[in-house]
Amino acid sequence: MENINTLVEGVEELKVYVADIAPKTITNEILEDRMRELDNLVNTYGGFIIQKKFQKRDTPDLKTYVGKGKMEEIIEEMVRLECNLLIIGNILKPRQLFRINEQLREKSEELGLKEPMRAWD
Repeated sequence: MENINTLVEGVEELKVYVADIAPKTITNEILEDRMRELDNLVNTYGGFIIQKKFQKRDTPDLKTYVGKGKMEEIIEEMVRLECNLLIIGNILKPRQLFRINEQLREKSEELGLKEPMRAWD
């Protein structure tokens, strides 16, 4: 199986930030199972999870999935923790993923990062 680090050109080590939303009615047990599945996926491909963030929300934001304020918070945490990959624990609409990647690219350029932060779903 291919190492996740070879999937992103120019990146030696993937430091992953995992984010997702979950319905307000979801149980902690189900939430933990979802997180464990994401942990296993990232570990299988050789990445390292640095931070995990779940937001209880019944409907995804149409623009950024997690909402404007939460996305800004995630990006700031990614910068502080030196994460270079955001994995959203759900399948996003192409437009949502595009907007998130644009925000990450803009922040990366603002900071003068050699390789831009990216998002996958």
